[in-house]
Amino acid sequence: MWIAWGALSLGVVAVALRPSPSGLVIRERRVEVPVKVEVPVEVPRIVVEKERIEPRTVVKEPAVAPPPVLAKRADTAMAHEKMLFLFERECDLRADQRRFMENILALREAEIAECQKGIVASGIFRVREYENQVKAMQNASYQKMAEVLNERQRERFTELVAEGRMGDAVVFEVPPTVVVLQD
Repeated sequence: MWIAWGALSLGVVAVALRPSPSGLVIRERRVEVPVKVEVPVEVPRIVVEKERIEPRTVVKEPAVAPPPVLAKRADTAMAHEKMLFLFERECDLRADQRRFMENILALREAEIAECQKGIVASGIFRVREYENQVKAMQNASYQKMAEVLNERQRERFTELVAEGRMGDAVVFEVPPTVVVLQD
């Protein structure tokens, strides 16, 4: 048995002392562990002083609220101004033609607002039907606008409409009480 142990120990020593091959690459493996550093923060104390609160006088509200005023939305007014500027630049409008177009756009805006009020009152918003109604109102307003233009202006105006350069998207914010139907 001693002979076996001796042979084993000589074998281990021989393997340990042998030269390593020169092509052997030893790679070091590093693992990064994120460390959360907490910095102590001093929270200042807030002192609240008590003040005397005076009761407010009660203001009576009017028995009947005034009817809501339909004001032009800022984004709609801006879109109309851009559209009118485009018409002036591209079609060389006269002052009376511009005023006529402003009136047509205001009438169209009121008509669209009425349509939107009807939707809110009914409680049902049919998207495709609404889009078709709005497109019909827009096309009708374009036809009315074209009536006051001369032939050259009308041709350029028709090109602008066909190109889709009007930028007159209609905004309708659907209240949460209205049911939306995607037809």
